[in-house]
Amino acid sequence: MIGVVAGVVVAIAAVVVLVVLPMTRTPDPGALLAEQGVTDATLARGAGTGRARVVVSPQDRPATGVTVTVSCTGRDVARVYLDGTWEGGVPCGGDPRTVAGGDVTVGDAVDLGVEHVVEVEAAPGAVIAVTVATAGG
Repeated sequence: MIGVVAGVVVAIAAVVVLVVLPMTRTPDPGALLAEQGVTDATLARGAGTGRARVVVSPQDRPATGVTVTVSCTGRDVARVYLDGTWEGGVPCGGDPRTVAGGDVTVGDAVDLGVEHVVEVEAAPGAVIAVTVATAGG
């Protein structure tokens, strides 16, 4: 009888370690960023926890629209700023393990010949990944 009980306890522990624990881990910011991918339109990328700051270096491209793609976890809305000006927000995943997000397109053409700073803020524990790209790219 003790052997059966011990076997059941070991089986339950194995399920917890192999199935439940991986589902409760918060995503890694770098892994979240890698999921966004890179294209020819990509200008800059970055990731962080609670906040991500991405510097867009001067580019040899004409002024154009810019899209900020955000992936984030947590119960907050990620707020997107370009050079200190609020541009919009996207909903995060709802809990520390669920990823959601979306795109914020800057309304005016952005002069890519000068440096710009994109900042994304969410809840203190939120994992955030940011890709800045030319709009439509």
